This record gives sequence, C-alpha cells and structure tokens, in this order.
Amino acid sequence: MFYYYRNFNFFDILFLNQTGIRTATLPELSDMVNLDNILLKGKHTFGPEIILRNAKNQCYSNQNISMFNTLKDLAGLKTLKTPYILRGFKLEKDESNEQYGFSVVPNDNFQVFKAPDFSTKNNKRNIKRINPDYSIEWAKEGEKNTGKLYSSPEMVCPIFINEYLDIGSGFGNFEFSNKNSTVITIEDFERDRTQNTEGDLTNIVENLKIQGQEYEEKYKKSKLKYKYLNKKYKKSRDKIRKQNS
Repeated sequence: MFYYYRNFNFFDILFLNQTGIRTATLPELSDMVNLDNILLKGKHTFGPEIILRNAKNQCYSNQNISMFNTLKDLAGLKTLKTPYILRGFKLEKDESNEQYGFSVVPNDNFQVFKAPDFSTKNNKRNIKRINPDYSIEWAKEGEKNTGKLYSSPEMVCPIFINEYLDIGSGFGNFEFSNKNSTVITIEDFERDRTQNTEGDLTNIVENLKIQGQEYEEKYKKSKLKYKYLNKKYKKSRDKIRKQNS
C-alpha cells in the first residue's frame, strides 16, 4: 500500500515503523524510482537505514558521536575499514540526549550490512540501482535515467533518495526536513513483487496508489501521538538544558 506526506524527517520514518506502518527501504525505493519517479516527483525521502563510517571522519554533533559509538558497539563492529549500513530501529525516550530528547535503538529486526559501495571514493558516481544487500549497480557510461551517489566523510547519518535516483549519504542532521521531505509507506511490497514477472512492477504501483488511502486515518492517529510524545521529549530536553546553563 502506498501514500506519501510532507515534512518528514528520519525520526518520523522510525516512528511510523514503530506504530506498524512500514516504510520503504532504500532498495525498494530505488526500484520504484526506476519504474516511475512520479512517486517522488519534486520530493525526497529518507530510508529507515543509518550508515556508519570510520570514526576518524567528521561528525554533525556531539550527540551523533554518542549515537555512532553506541550503534557501532551494538552491531559488533570493532573497526570500520568500510562503511556499514544498519537497519531495524525504534525510538526510546532519553532525557540525557539533549539534542533529540530520545535515542535510536535496535528493534527485533535489527540488521547489519557491509556496504563498501557507499565509500567516499565513489562520491558522485552514477548509479542505476541499490540491491537488497546494499551493493550498488553502477550505471554504464552514457546510460540514461541514472542517479548519483553523494557520499561525504560523515561518520553517522541517515540516507535519502530523490526523484532522480540521487542518493544522499553524507548529511548528519537527523532532524532535517522541509516541504519536499516525504515518506513512502508500504506493506507486503516484496510479496507482491514476487508474484509479478521481473521488471513488471506497474500493477504493483497502481495497487499501491489505489489502496493508499487506507493509511489516512491510521496516519493521523499516529501523527497526533507522535506530536504528544515529541512535546514531552522537548520538555525533558529543555529542562536539562536549563539545569546545565
């Protein structure tokens, strides 16, 4: 099922997943853009993934350094000679986190993928597709309808994709969103895809569009709950800041 909304950041994506609304992964999103980029026309969306790189790289904030160290340990990664992509997270209230008010922690579906193709040496390289294992199918010279991988030396950050199949994996602001930040929610996408011949996803997309309205009420309830929780988190964060000032 499919529907999209505006002004979504990475934390919104995780919250929707927590409430039972599954959002598309980066490999699924790349497949959809290749089929019909109308789904992201004029927009971009975050996947539910986080990328980790060598700790010698730059970091957006001190809170991100803490996130990096925590996730690296939970994933059992002693060294990061190559990037790793992590997937399967939930949000937990964390009053000690002054920047966000909550922490990103693994859920029961936590997975770790070695992702050497997301190395900074491939920055601005043309891509065709992100595979399910997060390897990248690179575009051939002169090939049309390709995107670019933007991979800067940021040690921990979310990953977004736009209508042109451009992949951004080098901006560590997890709270970033604007009017062009959207979300694509999906259920049973993989099951439906296997029931169609390879490369023929047209019927799937049409079904997603038709059935997408079913998310409307569920989304509104979830968003209200999120606003309530976020208000509590901000109160906790502001209280800590006041105590430390």
